[in-house]
Amino acid sequence: MKLLAGPLFATALALSWSAPGLADHARPLLLAQASQSAEDIFWQSVQNSTDPAMFQAYLDQVANGTFKGVYKPLADIKLKALGKAAAPAIPMAPAAETTAQDRATPPPATEAATSSPSAQTGRDVPTSPDIEACDRAAAHAMDEQKPANLPGVTFDKLDTSAAITACLKATKLADAPAREFFQLGRSYDKAGNYKEAMVAYKAAMEKGHKRALYNVATGLMKNQRGVKKDPAAALALLERAADEKVMFALSGLGDYYRLGVGGRRNYPKAIDYYNQAIATGDSQGYVGLAIMTYDGTGVPRNRNKACDLWQKGSSLGDVNAADYSKRYCRYR
Repeated sequence: MKLLAGPLFATALALSWSAPGLADHARPLLLAQASQSAEDIFWQSVQNSTDPAMFQAYLDQVANGTFKGVYKPLADIKLKALGKAAAPAIPMAPAAETTAQDRATPPPATEAATSSPSAQTGRDVPTSPDIEACDRAAAHAMDEQKPANLPGVTFDKLDTSAAITACLKATKLADAPAREFFQLGRSYDKAGNYKEAMVAYKAAMEKGHKRALYNVATGLMKNQRGVKKDPAAALALLERAADEKVMFALSGLGDYYRLGVGGRRNYPKAIDYYNQAIATGDSQGYVGLAIMTYDGTGVPRNRNKACDLWQKGSSLGDVNAADYSKRYCRYR
């Protein structure tokens, strides 16, 4: 899904909140969440965690004024029970204002294989035929929960009809793994049914699927096809995804600040996150930094350097970087 915007283009992950067809046991909570605040969504995603950092992250958002603190007493109790005192948060500095015109849409949903997934519980557990069918039809190559014997299916190669049929059956099983909901989301996403996609991604997130954090977060970064923009929730989920070392989360944070999703652009933060992303092998870090360099936003304009950055991203297998390079660098 690539969109043209000004002289540059990128992929936009357009998602929504509700849909018929998802497994009945997942729908009531998800439909109720459609009207919840960013604070509610974030709290529900961490409330059962055993990681003190998750509750500290919530308290930091309260201290910075992002959240009202509805769950602060519970967060304090959780931290105490986990043996960690809440540390005072450092207030966030206001983002720098700019009148520079942005020329790219948020954020690309690249699926280039930039790293080898680490082992995770459940990767090799025997599954039912329905689960195996969904895995073969729609597994993400970088999904840590993917069966180790399957290479995964790239987004452009998804057979949406077959994948949706297989994954709907899989998600209706009482013991369906989180990845089946994520794979159903991918299938709906490719088919252009973004409402169904968001519900499935959120179901995967609720079941503990790490990569789904990124997909839900990017779906909240703009108003599109029934998705209500929620910058606070998007930021909180991207930060959590980055803490969980989800690939593309750091570049997603770069996109968040470059595009001014929260209201004002902050180019220094964007550059910092893109550089962090590059250091981890996130090919989208090259893409975002190249866009800024090509347009001269936050950094001196240098189109040759931008093309070098896109080429580096392309060498990691990033299709968006390859597209930019082909479109804007062929005459240099």
